[in-house]
Amino acid sequence: MPICTQDEGPRTFGGAPPEMFIERHIHFTDTNRFDRDRPPVHPLQDDSAWYLEHPDKMYINITDATKIGDFDSLKNAFQRGTSVDTRDRYYKTPLMVACSIGKLDMVRFLVEQGANINAQDNFKWTPLHHACHGGQLDVVEYLLEHGAYLDASTMNGGTPLTRAIESSRDSVVDFLISKGVRCQTENKKGNNPMDCANSWADPRVIDIVQAKMESLPALDKKGKGGKGKGGKGGGKRPTSVPPGEQKENAPPMPGNIHSHSFVESGDDHPHRQRKGSILRAASALAGGLDEQEDITYTATQSLDKTTVIKGTYRTESC
Repeated sequence: MPICTQDEGPRTFGGAPPEMFIERHIHFTDTNRFDRDRPPVHPLQDDSAWYLEHPDKMYINITDATKIGDFDSLKNAFQRGTSVDTRDRYYKTPLMVACSIGKLDMVRFLVEQGANINAQDNFKWTPLHHACHGGQLDVVEYLLEHGAYLDASTMNGGTPLTRAIESSRDSVVDFLISKGVRCQTENKKGNNPMDCANSWADPRVIDIVQAKMESLPALDKKGKGGKGKGGKGGGKRPTSVPPGEQKENAPPMPGNIHSHSFVESGDDHPHRQRKGSILRAASALAGGLDEQEDITYTATQSLDKTTVIKGTYRTESC
């Protein structure tokens, strides 16, 4: 599968590597005489710098420096004029990387250095999307406190809530809902957060999202109270074919030919027909195995003749 990448770009001043590679801060001293556990009594006693050669310049990718927590290299780079929102070859800023791996100290440092908290990568993911997708609750709380867009939308219509659902972190999902996130948004495939929760099939997340959806007002076909696509996102959601209106000679539904496998009479929340996905189709197919038909034979007519054919018995009624 091809991955969208960008060129490293031209070299910087003096023939140095491209901008995404920053000079690495190197600590050097005579470790045979002094170390962190045995510091010198007076700074003048540490004269090892007079006898050591100056280390050669080393460069490190700004993303790698963020991952390993190299604050000194990042601080020196920013002081030399390197942008705090420099992107790597995958269009990610250091803040996005720090949010995805949950380094809260690095997130604070980058925000203090002026990082754009609502920057977008090539798929229009913001740092909040990356934090929710990684299930980093503490980072999510910090970003929202500092002005992150709660309902930011990606290229395909995904929101931080759907990314949190995909991470199966119920604590992040519950926190976003408590902050008033919109639960009736749909992506380009027409799926809302409830559809996403059913697809990832985490019962904890499903319960949280379903409780929120049930508390929302039902949507009518004209969109009153929300976007309104047949009540999607709140209240009852009809299936694609209402009961009793199936066309004649129509092929049976997968898994079970009975209509109540998709719509149960008297149920306040009927099951919605699953959309195109191998996983969802398999789940719908397996749903028919839950209900078994009783085929026990019960005689209702008197039997008067029994014949034997090739060792088996056959009964005939008069």
